[in-house]
Amino acid sequence: MDPRDEHDIRDSFEILDSDHDGCLSTAEFYSLYLGLGFQPERIQLNDFEQMLELDLGSLLSVDDVLKILSKFKRNRLTVLKEAFRLLDTSGKGYISSEDFMRHSGEILGEDMTEAQARLIASYFSPDAKINFESFCRIMSSDQ
Repeated sequence: MDPRDEHDIRDSFEILDSDHDGCLSTAEFYSLYLGLGFQPERIQLNDFEQMLELDLGSLLSVDDVLKILSKFKRNRLTVLKEAFRLLDTSGKGYISSEDFMRHSGEILGEDMTEAQARLIASYFSPDAKINFESFCRIMSSDQ
């Protein structure tokens, strides 16, 4: 499994495990599956449970989730499109360096200064505005 996928799965698992018992219900696991862009994308919960041979009341540990999801392909383009849409708050088709800086902790896992954000944005786009193509290059580069 791609280390980035494992990291995302573990982070999402921790967020969805609201009672902190180390387990997710099948409904919570289904939310994680859809939220992280695994395929098939549009599968109903009961079909999902049958496909994975889970009972409605099943509880899954993070290791169970990692084992199951290692069999599925993640649709990175879908995930990137959704992330870009959320960051492009104005709907203009680009993310400003200010927005990029403000959300850098969520995007890259570390906060950055405005100067750093402008430098990264200008590296991928001469006008320091990050369009979807540039955003994909930033997110695909080694972090």
